[in-house]
Amino acid sequence: MHNEIRGLRNHPTYIIETSWGALLILVMLVVNSGQQFVDLVKNFDATDQEMVRDLIILLSVFFLYNGLMIFLSFRQWKLTSLSIVDGSLTWEQNTIFAKKQEIAVSTISNVNLEQNIFERIVGTYKLKLDTSSLSTANKTDMKIILGEADAYKVRDLLLRLMHGEAAESMYTDGPTDLQNSDLDDAEKETTNPYGYACEQEDFDIVLSGKENILSAIASLDGISVYFSFWMIVAGIGGAAILKLSGGSNGESIAILVTFLFVAAGFIKKIITKALDCFHYKVRRKDDHIYITSGALKIRSYSVPVNQIQAFRLKKSLLGRLMHRTSVSIINVGGEKEDVDGQWILPAVLDTELPEMLSKILPEFQITDGKEMVRRPMSVLIRKQLMNVISKVVITGLLHFLYFEYLCYEWDLADWSYNSAVHIVIPVFGAIWMLWDGLQNHVEQRTEGLKISEESVSIRRGKLDWEQVQISYDKMQMMKLSQGPVMRVLHTRNGQVRVLASTIGCVQKLPEMSEAVMCLLRERFQATID
Repeated sequence: MHNEIRGLRNHPTYIIETSWGALLILVMLVVNSGQQFVDLVKNFDATDQEMVRDLIILLSVFFLYNGLMIFLSFRQWKLTSLSIVDGSLTWEQNTIFAKKQEIAVSTISNVNLEQNIFERIVGTYKLKLDTSSLSTANKTDMKIILGEADAYKVRDLLLRLMHGEAAESMYTDGPTDLQNSDLDDAEKETTNPYGYACEQEDFDIVLSGKENILSAIASLDGISVYFSFWMIVAGIGGAAILKLSGGSNGESIAILVTFLFVAAGFIKKIITKALDCFHYKVRRKDDHIYITSGALKIRSYSVPVNQIQAFRLKKSLLGRLMHRTSVSIINVGGEKEDVDGQWILPAVLDTELPEMLSKILPEFQITDGKEMVRRPMSVLIRKQLMNVISKVVITGLLHFLYFEYLCYEWDLADWSYNSAVHIVIPVFGAIWMLWDGLQNHVEQRTEGLKISEESVSIRRGKLDWEQVQISYDKMQMMKLSQGPVMRVLHTRNGQVRVLASTIGCVQKLPEMSEAVMCLLRERFQATID
């Protein structure tokens, strides 16, 4: 088999995908001027020269615009090529604004395949490449749309060049070309869009449909839960106040529905996450972890274990209630949701997590929260005092501003709108203070450090928390800080940096005692020395 590819182009459907934007603009223009367009067609008179002229101009603009967009997309498709020669990948675009990108295969960290709905229909894949370069850590280094056979051909060639001729493909024992393979019809019927045999035994972990939904719910971040909760409270409270102050039932219902509609984004996130987790399969082979998942958008990607910069556990508020934890890794490359790290496991049951990790990531061990050193109690006392003082000041200021400049009546007996606000502001301030006080207490019981000989485990968060394990040899820098108040309390906080994206490269250290921070610094210095 040849170890090179020359002059490979995007699949012709690239022309359609890149032309959709232009077509969408025209559709929006037609919709916005729909009535005028309907009137023009309905009242069209072939003997009216002015009307014929307007129609000719309209159609000419339509066809010229679309024709120009299609021509430019076709030209870009024709003059863009991909070559893999002598261990180097070259992506070249010889258009007006010429581009040429060369990537050494040895620097490639991830080779990923993706399919959206349109690509599944036409049988194409989006091939994405990520490298270990920090300069492009926040985005995918290269994308190209290829037909099924070409996508597997490029992927398998890159894997062989990266890991040697004996490297096994993620999906088959060799390169996959379903259109020209020797599989019989029965075997082809048992293959899925990725090209591997649909047997669960091929994967170390397979999540069922029920698990996908539960994982999606448990993976939701606390901000979404808080926001939805407060939108519901605000909707009910606003409707009640409006009704008590003399508003109509229709106005009260309108306010309630408005806030509930905003809170409906919570449901949308559950559905989106469930679709992303659909048919989630994970496999460990040698020094790579291979993952496939997705319903509407199918994703297939590999994670090289030696490129992992940090190992992360994450538990949301719902995850705490459901006893579920998700697993991700921090590395270089990726885009969108992968910029902050790539998911290895969605939120799975805590009782099953150790066994799952032993199959796919035995290099990392889960650190129990009981093994960690907690923050000094003085930190909690300081935070609670600041919480009480700040909420009293803010609530008092809001109360003063409203009744000094906006309110001219005070009639508690008649339960006027102003009377309701007079009570609502202090109640809101009290609830806010109690809520933040609860979070400070939970944060005190959650955050901590475990400093071992080879790595440090950092746990931080409140009702949501995440735990990051970083080896000292993966740390690029450690920074410890101490403000005036910390100096009095003999505490410090700080951060460590790893080779990753802008979002994932900085890992904050919780505020700990000076003795703990000095021990962490000594372990890090011993490693780099």
